[in-house]
Amino acid sequence: SLAIVLALTFVATAYAVPALVPGTGVRLAPPPGFAPTSSFAGFQDPESGASIVVTEIPGPASVVRGGMTREQLTTRGMNLIEAEEVAEGGGVLLLHVSQHSDGEDYFKWILVGGSETRTFMIVGTFPADDSELSDAVRQSLLSASWSEAPRRDLVEGLPFRVEPYRSLQLADRMGNLLILTETGHVVGGKPGNAVLVVGSALGAVAIDDLAAFAKDRLRKTDRLRSVRVNGDSAVVVDGLPGRELLADGSDVKDGRAVGVYQLLVSDGKTYYIVQGFVQRSRWKEMLPVFRKVAGSFHR
Repeated sequence: SLAIVLALTFVATAYAVPALVPGTGVRLAPPPGFAPTSSFAGFQDPESGASIVVTEIPGPASVVRGGMTREQLTTRGMNLIEAEEVAEGGGVLLLHVSQHSDGEDYFKWILVGGSETRTFMIVGTFPADDSELSDAVRQSLLSASWSEAPRRDLVEGLPFRVEPYRSLQLADRMGNLLILTETGHVVGGKPGNAVLVVGSALGAVAIDDLAAFAKDRLRKTDRLRSVRVNGDSAVVVDGLPGRELLADGSDVKDGRAVGVYQLLVSDGKTYYIVQGFVQRSRWKEMLPVFRKVAGSFHR
């Protein structure tokens, strides 16, 4: 049954032939002027900067949908305008939100669906000044369909690669983030097992002070609190300048002490990031492994 395509059961206006978004199980018809991009899984309109980003999340769609409340969206800087079920029998949620970010105002359409094993989230974002894009973006999201079939190539469409190690294997992908674990699976591991994530920024990011930016980015990591940097070194990886940070922190879920590795490199237009997390008691064991995988990074 995993090979069965789970399509939305409504009729939407299509602006183009539905296309498979590389690296995902999602097909959708992009609006006029939107083209595939190597920065993330989805499409972008170069003229307006509007985008449609597809993310697949391991785990139940019901849990993700449950977090799409007005209160929870507010904590992420979004204001809920409307929300509706858009599939016969429920299970697929469409939200319209506004957001102020980096001095600019935006609108978003967000579609959330999936199953008890995998969530599909599609986010269409456009500048508030280009509100005429709203209907085109909405209709594009409503054209979406998806397959639960396992992805054969986790790195398809990504602008970077890393080489797995015997104790850190490719496990899954969330948008433009690769996840490596000791078991090669996202779920089912022991709480103390190491996790390494590798990703890139979704767009252009100007960085004036790489050292300060790297530390700020580390402190903004969602899964950490009480971060303390113990090591900070300038490095060069794939010919790019970067910063390697070693830190301690606490896991936000259970308060466990964790060791944290971060490599952040910039090409002058955007940045790439590698973050490794492991129970503090296993830090010395896993740090060389984190460094080995991070050192294999290349565009």
